[in-house]
Amino acid sequence: MIKKKYIFILFAFSISFWLSGCIKDPKVVGISNLEIVEKLDSMLLTTMTTQIENPNKMSITASDLEYSIMLQGREIGQGFVKEEFTLKANEITDIQNTIELNISKLLKTIDFIMESDSFPVDISVSAKISPMGLKINKKTQVYFKLADLMKNLSGDLIKESLKIKGLKITEIKPSYTKMDIKFGFENKFPFSYTLDSLNFEIFDNEKMESLLGSTKKTDKLIIEAKNDTNFSVNAQIQNINAGLSMFKKVFTNERGFYIKGTVFIDFEKTKIKIPIQQVIEPI
Repeated sequence: MIKKKYIFILFAFSISFWLSGCIKDPKVVGISNLEIVEKLDSMLLTTMTTQIENPNKMSITASDLEYSIMLQGREIGQGFVKEEFTLKANEITDIQNTIELNISKLLKTIDFIMESDSFPVDISVSAKISPMGLKINKKTQVYFKLADLMKNLSGDLIKESLKIKGLKITEIKPSYTKMDIKFGFENKFPFSYTLDSLNFEIFDNEKMESLLGSTKKTDKLIIEAKNDTNFSVNAQIQNINAGLSMFKKVFTNERGFYIKGTVFIDFEKTKIKIPIQQVIEPI
């Protein structure tokens, strides 16, 4: 009986050893759909989708997924998925997970992020493989494009949050008209920040074929968390181009204009430059 017990243990050990040698490590190949859920003191609680590739010819069931995110040698966040999940054979699987980002460490890298078209992120991953209970540990490097990373964040920050609510003409000249444009802004984030400046050009459409004017706002404005804020900016509009644009829109049933510019915000004593390019429509 004892002999059979040892044989079984040896057999189980052999299987585990064989599996550990034959199973190729899954790897993180991308992160998307980053969404900020809540600000907790020095941390930002976020959710995101992690793409994990399983290079094996068989499915893998895993649990207790944990990983750390390193940027420029700093651990800026940690993620975890406690629930069991399955990685399909020879496929990339999307895993929904929670990430805690360290605000101070993240902001120390913000200039590097904003000035790079793409940047490397080092990710250390560990998970438990069922049913043998094997533990895998893997380090990988993923390159992110700023446009992809900022897509959801800038969307929540600017796009679909900035609306024209009114116009007030302050001066009319033969070639141009000065006016105050009143904007309504919805802050979808669970934290406040300061709008330091907002400067952009106004075009007839996304092709930017006709420049209608430009705006300038340099006074600071506090944008409260989860709240609506109204503010005005000074604009100078070219009369001929604006007139032709309005005449054309009457027949095309278009209402929106295209803006391109830069927003500077202050968050946790750090100034962040955010490019904006979007269609805005009057309310």
